[in-house]
Amino acid sequence: MVVKSIFRGIRKRVLGALRSHPSRPKKYVYRLFSEALEQRQLLSVNPIYDGTIEASSVEPAPLTLNAIGLGTFLSVEQYADWLVGKAATQWSHLFGQPSYESSWLEMPFSSVLRDDMVVATPSVSSDELVSQSGMTTQASSRTNTQVTGVDEADFVETNNDMLFAIAQQKLSVLRGFADGELEVLGQIQLDTTKQTIGMYLYGDTITVVSQQRFSSFSGHAQHRTLFEDQHRLARPQVFITVLDVSEPHAITVKAQTAIDGQFRSSRMVDGQIRLVLEHPLFLPCPHVVSSMPAHQSLDVQTSVMPNWNMPPFEPSDSTGIYESREEYVARIRNKLVASVSPQMYELDASGNTIAVAPLLEATHIDIPDNQHVTRLTTCTVLDVGGNDLSQYSSAGLFTGGAVEVYASSDHVFVFDRDSGMPRNDRPGIFLWEPPQTQVTKITISTSEVGVPSVSLSAQGTFQGTILNQFAVDDHNGYLNVVVETHGLGSGVVVMDQEGDSLTVIGSIGGLAATEDLYSVRFVGERVFFVTFERTDPLFVVDVSVPSSPTLLGELHVTGFSDHIQPLDENHLLAIGREANEQTGAFGALQVSIFDVTDLSNPLLDHRYTFAGGRHTSTTITGQRWRRGDGNHLALGFFPEDGVITIPVRTDGGFSMPMMMESPIDNSAFVMEVGIPDWIPPKQWLEVLSYDVHSGFDHRGVIDHQMVIDRAVQISGRLVAVSESEVSLHDFVEPTVVVDSIRLDQG
Repeated sequence: MVVKSIFRGIRKRVLGALRSHPSRPKKYVYRLFSEALEQRQLLSVNPIYDGTIEASSVEPAPLTLNAIGLGTFLSVEQYADWLVGKAATQWSHLFGQPSYESSWLEMPFSSVLRDDMVVATPSVSSDELVSQSGMTTQASSRTNTQVTGVDEADFVETNNDMLFAIAQQKLSVLRGFADGELEVLGQIQLDTTKQTIGMYLYGDTITVVSQQRFSSFSGHAQHRTLFEDQHRLARPQVFITVLDVSEPHAITVKAQTAIDGQFRSSRMVDGQIRLVLEHPLFLPCPHVVSSMPAHQSLDVQTSVMPNWNMPPFEPSDSTGIYESREEYVARIRNKLVASVSPQMYELDASGNTIAVAPLLEATHIDIPDNQHVTRLTTCTVLDVGGNDLSQYSSAGLFTGGAVEVYASSDHVFVFDRDSGMPRNDRPGIFLWEPPQTQVTKITISTSEVGVPSVSLSAQGTFQGTILNQFAVDDHNGYLNVVVETHGLGSGVVVMDQEGDSLTVIGSIGGLAATEDLYSVRFVGERVFFVTFERTDPLFVVDVSVPSSPTLLGELHVTGFSDHIQPLDENHLLAIGREANEQTGAFGALQVSIFDVTDLSNPLLDHRYTFAGGRHTSTTITGQRWRRGDGNHLALGFFPEDGVITIPVRTDGGFSMPMMMESPIDNSAFVMEVGIPDWIPPKQWLEVLSYDVHSGFDHRGVIDHQMVIDRAVQISGRLVAVSESEVSLHDFVEPTVVVDSIRLDQG
């Protein structure tokens, strides 16, 4: 798709150039193709050609093994050699070649390699952390996480009769749910210049995860050479702020740190926060070092496209000469290493930097086999139970595709999803390779004194891609994955660790070859997943024998399911949409109960359809036109009370009243269009009771001035939380407000 989109634009510009300059078409056509090649390099796509320039004197470092067991770098020098070798290889076709002015192609990526960038040395030391034991016993519900014991960042946390909520960029602590008299015990203003991702509750601390708000681009320049010294791409950072909430009326900052990187995912297990961050790999374009015409300094017969059967570029088009390979390597080496060496900054309560240290050592970074890498992905573990965040452990790997993260209690799995790349066997001929996914297993451990440790354990590859984190399960030492390959259908692969390799030991595939995967859920040794084209097949696969996954049964019903929630051992709750059985057109939002007592014959027992037709949606299932992007934390699931809550919203729009008269004779139709009416969007929290035998019962709706994001249970009552207020309700009659309190005042 990248190649097609680039050359569609090229074709349009070529036609425009031919019309504008009919007497000199060749010059402009060649220039456009040259720019296309350079832009394609920027997008990290394989070069179209091999090139005829001499081989690089700086090659990527060979794969080497060390104590970790994977191909990690042995030193910072070897890391620098690999980075510089990759950059030199990518731009090898430009060294010593003529440059051509382009007003429409810009190269901003090298701007991150600033002269003020330095690599911090590991000189910061502190006392080892001693992890605190356990969390306070909870008499209230937690949000709907995927794995038991593995917490996920959210905007609402509960502890007995207390509620912690982030709204209006404030952390508010409330109590009084048991008595039905709500009060705000305390509030603290969060940094409004940062975007809050979520928080974790552990003991008497709240850990807030946030990232800086920044614009990727600012300003405009006409010539790409100006980008070299401009700071136009901000280096993103993630912030960890630990708040002491033991005295809610006086919340204080306990510890704070900043980490270079863009947030990808996080989890918390036993007071240890696990962060997965991404760091862009920008390889700067060579400088133009001479303004003399190309024909005065080199033989331009060495064309940048020797295999295209086209004449060389005309010397009169040249605006200068690119620097040599040796000049390029000497110039970028230190700054390139600095740009891909993330750091951690210890901050005081006011946010001032106290100390700086490397986030990870080069010896903890995996050397990639895949050359299509675009970023460094890191996994960092900190023990937030202590007062000191300067003790941490990290590991890293280079990734190139869309990254998905799954976490169990002891491991973090990073999936690098390649959407499929064209392979260039001969100039101008591309063969499509099926997508591959690389999975890296990262092991989390803790020393006797509570210091976390992160290590790269194993790595493997399988064909296909995964939908989201629910497509993965770490069960009894085996990694079970539901995979999808376009045109080949869906299936299950089982991987086992052998040494430092993750190897596929069993698989089943080819299910619903023409359909898309919409949802997955593992329940013990069974996996349930839904595909859809016009109807919804629910597949049941048994993975109790890892070497031989077995299809047990399937069920075809109308519509599809975006999220699957286990109710008990024999029943599933699924949230999705109705659909036209003939066309597959989306319909109204719906929730279903499936009976899987007989795994070979799953049944649809009950279904409830929401009012509002196809214009209804919920954040639980995500955008209607995308798959796997829902937020499962938004589902209020209260099995002890037999209640679920679903935030629902409808689209706003204009109604177009129209009247049409049929003609009596052969005259034209007469049409009268009325004044359009604006129908505002609506949002509410739908409360349903469910029973696996009798089905669903509508309990009512809860409405706030703003969208209700979460519903939790505290002291036997239902609590609805939005940006504007917190309201208290009874599970039996949720429409009756026991008490409410505003969060957007004071």
